[in-house]
Order: sequence, then structure tokens, then C-alpha cells
Amino acid sequence: MGLKKLQEKTYKVFLYGLQKEIRFRGFTTKEQEILLECQPLNEIEENKQLTDKQKNNIIESIIQIAEMCVIDDINIRKLTYFDLTHLFVELRKVSVNEVVELKYQLEHPNAEDERHRYETISVAFKLDDVNFDIIKNDNLTIDIDNDEGIDYKIIMEYPTVEYMIENEKEIKENIVSTKLYGLVKGALIDDEYTTKDDISLSDWVETFNTFGMINQSKFIDFLKNLPEIEHTIVLQSKLFPDVTRDVKLKGIESFF
Repeated sequence: MGLKKLQEKTYKVFLYGLQKEIRFRGFTTKEQEILLECQPLNEIEENKQLTDKQKNNIIESIIQIAEMCVIDDINIRKLTYFDLTHLFVELRKVSVNEVVELKYQLEHPNAEDERHRYETISVAFKLDDVNFDIIKNDNLTIDIDNDEGIDYKIIMEYPTVEYMIENEKEIKENIVSTKLYGLVKGALIDDEYTTKDDISLSDWVETFNTFGMINQSKFIDFLKNLPEIEHTIVLQSKLFPDVTRDVKLKGIESFF
């Protein structure tokens, strides 16, 4: 007679990009080993700049863990980047704990004692304090102004995890329009809808170049204002209590 197997506890989270509640279980030592193998622990803990390759390795590992832990049938790679971040935070909360500990270095260039010019600060924050209600504007339609009387609209979509990974590849020309192409969902021209499948990259680049600066700036604003999970922490010096610094955390690696 074998050992009695315990029923895994399941949890739910509402993902804003997906607009759906999904079920998941916490990760085990098996999944945690995947994280330990991928993540540059020292760099993350000490808030050092990560390379694009390191960031992609982290994302790929989190995708693998999410695919193992999510119970519902969803394509993790098709989730928005902020949904994956939200999902990972919830996974971490139920599997490890809700507290993230980080280290930062404060610089005091005017300190008389040279030993006090650099100070290592340890700071902790609760993942429950992170705001995930980040979609303030869900209008994904960009109106194209023109002198031809055409009702011209480009329908955009938020970047998926798959897009974020592919977007790290080197682009040598038409950088902005090429990056935007991955976020185009379709076009509505005089009430006739064209899907992304019918828009080639070359066709999009050529068309984008005819839009003019005013219309193109709308797309730049779209890129600048993409929803992103952020959290601000305050560093306070122990050597000089009046010295504080705000640090804005963003990116999935900030919530390890």
C-alpha cells in the first residue's frame, strides 16, 4: 500500500489583460529549482542591471513554471506581459511568501568620513501592496488623421510575453514601425476590417511611413504608455536619517 496522496490546494486570480479569472496551484521544489537554475541571484538581490539575455532566461523559466502550475487551459505565451507578472507574483505569494527583500547602495558624496560615502541599504516590501489595477485606458484604437476623408483606424493590442521575447532581437532598419507591427491587431478603414493576417510587415512599414509625424506620434505615445506593473519603495539612510530616495520597481525580475 503506497502513501496517501494529498490534494493540492488551488487558488484563483483575475488577470486584467485576459479579462478572466484563472486557477492555479503553488509551485513546489521542482518548479523552484527551475528558477534557481535560471536567475542571476546576486544581480537581482543587489539590484544590478541585468542583460537582455538574463531577462529573457527569467521570462522563459517563469513561462515554464506557469505552464506547470496553471490548471486552466490557456496559452501562457499569449498572455500580456503584465498578466504574466501578476500571475508570477501570485504564484510567489502562495508558494514562498509575500515579502521581497532587496539591497541598494546609497551614495553620500558630501560625507566627511570616506567610509560613509557609500551605504548598503536592505529594504523589504509586501507583494500585497503592489497595485495590479493598471489598465487606466483600454482604448486600443488609434485614429489616423488624413485629408482624404477616410475613416481610418488602426486597432492595437497589448504586448504579449511572446512579443516581449521576440522584440529583443536586433532590428537594423525601420525600428519603430517594425516593433509596432507586432502590436497591430488589424485596421478598420471606412467600416471595412482588415485582420493582421492580411497585413504583411513590408506593407505595414510602407503604410506607416505615409502617416506623417502627427499620426506617428500617436503610436509613440501608445508605446510609452503601455500598462506596466510598478511599485515604489522608499530607501532611508541609517547613517543620515534625513536622506531618502524613491525607487520605482518594474519588470518581472523586480518581484522575485
